[in-house]
Amino acid sequence: MNIRYILSLLFCLVVFASSAQIRKTAFRLHQRDTVAAYVRSYTDSLKIYKSRLDSLQQVNDSLKAEKELDARYYRLFAPLTFYYNIAKKQFDLSSDTVLDEPDRTLLSVYMSRPDLVLESQKQLDKAGTIRTPISSAVAPDADIVDKVSPTVTESDVAPVDIIVKRPNFWKFSGRTELHLEYNHTTENWYNGSDKSYSSIWGAVTLWANYDNKSKFKWNNTLELKLSLRHVDEDTVHTFKTSEDRIKYTGSVGLQAFKKWYYTFQLIAETQMFRGFDANSDFVNIDFLSPLTVTPSIGMDYNFNWIKNKLNGSVHLAPFASTMKYCDRKNLSPRYGVEEGKHFNISYGSEININYTFNIVNGIVWQGRIYFYTSYDHCRLELENNFNFSVNKYLSGRFTVYPRFDDSTWRSEDHGYWQFKEYLTFGLTYSF
Repeated sequence: MNIRYILSLLFCLVVFASSAQIRKTAFRLHQRDTVAAYVRSYTDSLKIYKSRLDSLQQVNDSLKAEKELDARYYRLFAPLTFYYNIAKKQFDLSSDTVLDEPDRTLLSVYMSRPDLVLESQKQLDKAGTIRTPISSAVAPDADIVDKVSPTVTESDVAPVDIIVKRPNFWKFSGRTELHLEYNHTTENWYNGSDKSYSSIWGAVTLWANYDNKSKFKWNNTLELKLSLRHVDEDTVHTFKTSEDRIKYTGSVGLQAFKKWYYTFQLIAETQMFRGFDANSDFVNIDFLSPLTVTPSIGMDYNFNWIKNKLNGSVHLAPFASTMKYCDRKNLSPRYGVEEGKHFNISYGSEININYTFNIVNGIVWQGRIYFYTSYDHCRLELENNFNFSVNKYLSGRFTVYPRFDDSTWRSEDHGYWQFKEYLTFGLTYSF
């Protein structure tokens, strides 16, 4: 038993000693490896630092090796200033000066980021220089430089004439029409009527519009329309006028915001020739009998809807007036002027809507809605023109034109309503 105890004790001592040796060896190996890693990291950091110092030293040596340093590089690090000579060198056509690196860099900043420029050369000149410049010129000692200096040859540069053209804000256009017409009107139509008839219809429309693209517009439209007809039932007159109109529409607008304009509008309308009743020498209309002038002050709204198919303008005028002049006193009551007088004026409000709708290619609907009220009388015009074009020179038109005016004489059949429709086809030329 003693031998067993002794052998067991010896085995335990051997195992304990082996494990302690293994732990000590591992600890030593781990400590040795950690120390080696620290040493390597420190050595590497020293090498990196040495390389950085060497690179900085090389840059310093290269700067010292330069014979002449350009002092203008300080401009890139000082508060940005606009220097006149840079722009002069760039745009001077009389010299072949090429911008160097500092000037080229500053010019790029001037063109791309002008908001970063804080000062100008004018401010620097006003502040003055740091030191007083030497007024006397320094002459070189070596005169031989003048003898060996290269001869500057002048290049043959043709003179350049710069032509500055001012933008033309005017836009002129027009349209002429000569059509065959079939016409039907009610007996109380304000320009005279013979119910149904055929005639030759001609029209000239001129536009002169001014738009400076800076909140100001001035639009002018002049319409000249004349229609001659022959009525078999009329034995007194060979030809008579069915439509005779001189109409001017002008508007001056100042942009308020977006598509709204403060607008003054003027509409003036009369006729060129006399008009007669059928089988009678009675003159029912004449030049300046009547003359209607409607000035108004309000606001215009320009719209463009349905992908540019529907466009036009709306004129809202709370302050408007209608001035009627009738040169023939006997026609004064017929056109809303007091009997025995030539002139009448009324005040009220006006709404004028003009629109153009491109229905399909070659078919255009041009419409006009005009309403004026003096709060005693009112006038409403609903003009609808359906234009269809065959080609560039052939076109037609169908017009439906109802009109209401309670300031004129009242018809027994239609009251104050007047109605006109006509169909035309013929030659059209736009320019």
